[in-house]
Amino acid sequence: MTQHLTTTEFTGEAIADDHLANAHLDRAWLAAQVRGMIEDAEEEIDPDESLIFYGLDSIAVMRFAAELKTYGIEVPFEALAAAPSLTNWWTLIEAHRAG
Repeated sequence: MTQHLTTTEFTGEAIADDHLANAHLDRAWLAAQVRGMIEDAEEEIDPDESLIFYGLDSIAVMRFAAELKTYGIEVPFEALAAAPSLTNWWTLIEAHRAG
């Protein structure tokens, strides 16, 4: 039987699970997520251009908001939809990131 150590047991300190889960999130991660949401993502995405221009739809934005919640980052759908660019989304993610 394999024993899994908790963060506290391994490091001697408690770290929130959502903080660990979103520690790898960076601009490259965001760009990769957005490319996955856009059908024709072969072209380079301008970080300041509206993602609507690239074909992003509201359903994809809703799914992305839900995915962010799994990382402990609660950015409302409305905020993402109101400012659909990589630069704006990264600013929102950073502002809502735990810790």
